[in-house]
Amino acid sequence: MSIRRQKRDTEQVGSMKLLAALDLPAVGERGRGSVDEMLRRLKAGAHASLDSRSRLHGLRVEAMFRAVLVSLGGFRLLVEEDEGQLYYDDAQGTPKLPDYRVVDSDGRQLLIEVKAVPPGPNRLRHSISAGEFQGLSLYGELTGAPVAIAHYWAVMNVWTLIDLDQMARRGDRYEIELTEAMKLNQMARFGDANIGTVPPLELRLEVEELGERESPDTATIVTRKVELLAAGQELEDEVERRIAFLLFRHGRWEVDMPAETDSDGRVTSVTLRAAPPDDVMEIVERQGFALVGALSSLYSAMFNELTLNDEGAVERLDHHSEPGEFGTLIPADYFDREDRRLSLWVFRQQPG
Repeated sequence: MSIRRQKRDTEQVGSMKLLAALDLPAVGERGRGSVDEMLRRLKAGAHASLDSRSRLHGLRVEAMFRAVLVSLGGFRLLVEEDEGQLYYDDAQGTPKLPDYRVVDSDGRQLLIEVKAVPPGPNRLRHSISAGEFQGLSLYGELTGAPVAIAHYWAVMNVWTLIDLDQMARRGDRYEIELTEAMKLNQMARFGDANIGTVPPLELRLEVEELGERESPDTATIVTRKVELLAAGQELEDEVERRIAFLLFRHGRWEVDMPAETDSDGRVTSVTLRAAPPDDVMEIVERQGFALVGALSSLYSAMFNELTLNDEGAVERLDHHSEPGEFGTLIPADYFDREDRRLSLWVFRQQPG
């Protein structure tokens, strides 16, 4: 089974549907005039959205969740639920369209609303209004599918997926704390897993320093050899190198850059070294490994690099992932290989 993206005719059919949604004429000369009016409205709307930082981040995180699921590949169907017109009988209230409908690998449907929790020292809790809670619940009831909330906790670069009814009522709002959401997390349902290995992970560059230094702190070097090491062992297998590099590049370990010099003080090697913080190393020595991060977090770190600038502002709203690229990162037969140099631990969490 492979995940495919169905192409949509956004430019032609999609533009005509937008004309209809804006209730503009779409025939003859009046239709051509409608195109100019549509562009005017779109320009005004886009400018308003570009001025709203919260809206940009919300749209970006919504797209990131879809990209995470696609990169994991653990589903049969994924569709944007909040597209198109909505008509409803208001006798029971106003339903709220969730962001996505997903059919998992077992054929079970789930409606998912995505929420971004901005970074900050006090952002360890998230809440929604009672009206939004009731609207999502009503939509799930009317369509016969359970509703879940996917939270992106930016302060930790962590995704959690919980049932809507696991949010607790507090006055006129429903809320969940990060610690509780992590205990109830269902992301493994779609292929997520926490990955651990033996530290450190190192990218070692053997270099030659050229010429004389213009200043004591500035040198011109040429790279002669590049090695990727795990726990001191050089990795030569391409599968192991790919896994290790993604863990090194997008994992949550701290990276330092020690350099080695010869007797004349000239640089002979530079090593990018990723390892857990010093206060975690005692645990590492006791259990033999350390967690690098969840697959969803690894992908999100990459997504953030591609869509945010150095100040954390949104530069792009979306990046289309390769279907299954992170879900198949560790081959099914990896642990059957006797010649492995990269030791891995894979944890798939079940909700408490």
